[in-house]
Parts: sequence; C-alpha cells; structure tokens
Amino acid sequence: YNGAYDVVNEADLFETYKRAEKYLSIRPEPSKELESIEALGKELEARNGRISELEEKIEAMEEREAKKEEEIEGLKSDVDISGELIAKMVKKEMEKYLEKKKSE
Repeated sequence: YNGAYDVVNEADLFETYKRAEKYLSIRPEPSKELESIEALGKELEARNGRISELEEKIEAMEEREAKKEEEIEGLKSDVDISGELIAKMVKKEMEKYLEKKKSE
C-alpha cells in the first residue's frame, strides 16, 4: 500500500473529473434513433388520420349502397305487384274470351 493516494487535493480531483468527462461523456445528444422514432410517430399519426378519413368515406358509401338496396327492393315489390295485376288482368281477359268462344 502506497500512502500517496490518500493525499488528494480538490483541485486535482476536479481537473481529473473534467478530463474524464471530456473523454467519457454521456451527454444526451439527439440520437438518430430518437429522431427516426419521432419521424415514425408523426408518419403513424398522419396514416391514422388518413385511415380515419377512408373509414368515413367507406361508411358513407355503405350507407348509400344500403339506400340503393332499399330502393331496389321497393321497385322489385312494385314490379311484383304490377306483375300480379297484369296476370289478373290477363286472366280476366282470357276468361272473357273463353266465355265468348263458348257462347258462339
């Protein structure tokens, strides 16, 4: 054991600390990784906004399609009713024609 290490003055200790800090510094500098993470976060926010816009457009399109389907179903039922009316009219005319033929 050498007693020389026991005598340390504050100025020498501070100077040694400053030199060590210069070479071994862990000062936070903007890391490339952090910058890329922040950029990815912004890109993700933009994409989420775009996804929300697209979802709204899809919902609006689905609503329009549902309305069209309702209209088509309504028209189909109208056609069915019209078809039934036409069939009844044809049946009546056929009956009249057959009665007329019988009476001749």
